[in-house]
Amino acid sequence: MIAIDVFAVMQGHEEDVNAVAWSADGQSIASGANDQTIRVWDVAAGTCIATLPVSRSTLALARLKNTNRRH
Repeated sequence: MIAIDVFAVMQGHEEDVNAVAWSADGQSIASGANDQTIRVWDVAAGTCIATLPVSRSTLALARLKNTNRRH
């Protein structure tokens, strides 16, 4: 049996989630679901900060880029 610690439940998708990616800085999570959306979550607040429509089911997510860094 595998033990999993749950530290937060984020609600918003209307269908099963099938992909999750953490941002490099650990401050955001992106989740893709069968409801044809990708949601971006603020980890600390536990809230959805963006919902992006996609044309089909999401099978994988790329690593989130930190857009707040200076280049």
